Amino acid sequence: MISKKLIIELLKQLISFKSVTPNDNGAIDFITNLLVKQGFKVYVKEFGQEYKVKNLYGYFGNGQPNICFAGHIDVVPAGFIEQ
Repeated sequence: MISKKLIIELLKQLISFKSVTPNDNGAIDFITNLLVKQGFKVYVKEFGQEYKVKNLYGYFGNGQPNICFAGHIDVVPAGFIEQ
């Protein structure tokens, strides 16, 4: 079972990246390394013409059934909500 302390440390590391699109500032590399250490097969694909945005795909095991988790690592720039 994963510990609460470990989850908090992981979240602290994740939110430390200033990952405002299109610059992930190392967040993709961090998550890639984390998944690889846990036995995932991973690859990163870039999308976009004006600027490139990275997408990370990770797979664990093979066969069926499959589960897909989707999320974002990019954030809204810091500032006032009115802007």
